[in-house]
Amino acid sequence: MKSQLIRPYLTEDLNGLTPLHLHQREIINCLNLFSEKKVRYLQEDTRITSKLEKVNKTFVKLINDLSNKGITLDVLESFTSQEKKVIKRIAEGLQTKEIATDLFISDHTVQTHRKNIYKKMNCNNVSDVVKISLLLEVL
Repeated sequence: MKSQLIRPYLTEDLNGLTPLHLHQREIINCLNLFSEKKVRYLQEDTRITSKLEKVNKTFVKLINDLSNKGITLDVLESFTSQEKKVIKRIAEGLQTKEIATDLFISDHTVQTHRKNIYKKMNCNNVSDVVKISLLLEVL
């Protein structure tokens, strides 16, 4: 199958052709363009548009869910780099001992990071940690 192309007649930033197999940063840029309604034309294949709209809706739902629980951008920005690493590994399903081994820190240090993460989030819910992990990947 030929690589299909999106022809964005957008802004000076994205003149030219963009392959359908976009990298993560390009997907985020496209989502921003959709939300800002700067896209005026896409080539005949609307599958990419549909997929981007679904991704956008999912992220909006995720952000709204966290916001309703009081987890704002300020909370996300307050996590230290080590806490972000722990969040990522919790989201991957690793246990405390595995996280400690992976990060070359003690079990006690991982427990302290977990405690601080949950305190900043004001909850003890692993599903919220997974949601935050997804957002941290794209921010």
